[in-house]
Amino acid sequence: MTYSERFVSAGRLPATPTVRARVEEAHERFREVRGGSLSAVCPALATADPGLLGIGVVSSRGVPRG
Repeated sequence: MTYSERFVSAGRLPATPTVRARVEEAHERFREVRGGSLSAVCPALATADPGLLGIGVVSSRGVPRG
């Protein structure tokens, strides 16, 4: 994957298989990261399990891709 292929603009999302591949790549890359701290601003995140990883993907039109 080229450097520019790692980023998605605020325009249209790539095809679903490409989005899925990017999410899987992000999970693989960051799943062992243990630094940082929980949010002190958002109560729901302040009590989150720090061992979990959450990723949200929507288009700029707010339309989820299945």
